[in-house]
Amino acid sequence: MNSGIHFGYSWLLGDAAGFDLNGRRAVALAGVAVDLDGLAIVFGREAFNTYHHVVFHNLLSAGVITLAAFILFPRRPKLVLFCALAALVHFVLDYVGCHWDLYLLRPFSPAAINLTNILPEWLIIYVFQGAGTVLMFVLMVLVFLKKDRSFFEVFTPKGDRFIMNFVTLPWRRRCAECGRRAFYRCEECGGYFCSLHRKVTRGWRPLCKACYDKTVGNTSV
Repeated sequence: MNSGIHFGYSWLLGDAAGFDLNGRRAVALAGVAVDLDGLAIVFGREAFNTYHHVVFHNLLSAGVITLAAFILFPRRPKLVLFCALAALVHFVLDYVGCHWDLYLLRPFSPAAINLTNILPEWLIIYVFQGAGTVLMFVLMVLVFLKKDRSFFEVFTPKGDRFIMNFVTLPWRRRCAECGRRAFYRCEECGGYFCSLHRKVTRGWRPLCKACYDKTVGNTSV
């Protein structure tokens, strides 16, 4: 499966464990770190085919990821455990969702496992991988509806809040100025406003026009 799917499932794993933002971010990154060997694509397709799913897709790398998590979060054993689990889930998803060989015991053994040795490749690529992708999106929608957040928070919490408000507010709030559907919540006064009655400053910070004039000035963003 591609890195985006691994990242999504890892973030969902951290969310299901009840971690705070830093915890969810750590688990998400731990789960996708295994795909660092995919950077071989920078050196061409041949290098990618040679090193991807080979260099870091093994239990030794999972151990390194676990050690790194322990160094960064020595007082959070549950978080360290879930970082390790995220790396292992990565291997499981690759086993059931792609046709690559997995060398889990490298560099100690060249032994490989591949589900295509047991099942047809089309079943793995089109059914298992497709079902896994759909399931991930369904779970993300459920988290979005229940907890009002998305995986985008890993990169920018403010951006995530901005996007969540843009998607959810129109169904719940009206603009304080004109009564149209609101897409933004002013971070100064807390009012709700439509696209015509708001300004967005740097850092994904929405303001109503009145608060914008007070805090930023009359210069357009």
